[in-house]
Amino acid sequence: MKRGEIFAFLGPNGAGKTTTVEILECLRPPTSGEAMVLGYDVRKEKDKSEIRKRIGVHPCLSMGRYMMALDTRIIID
Repeated sequence: MKRGEIFAFLGPNGAGKTTTVEILECLRPPTSGEAMVLGYDVRKEKDKSEIRKRIGVHPCLSMGRYMMALDTRIIID
């Protein structure tokens, strides 16, 4: 991604959209693989706030429950 770009996760229910965003936000540890955010390794970074303060996530509310859908964006500054 380039500076200022915005992207969205799209996919059917159960595809892992929410889990992926939670891993990138350091709210859930990855069970395998690698996850990097702006050069920070979400597994190894001790101060998770360094990652969180550099991204923005906009969840949408749909049908009365928390869903990650078209309106979910991670904005890279």
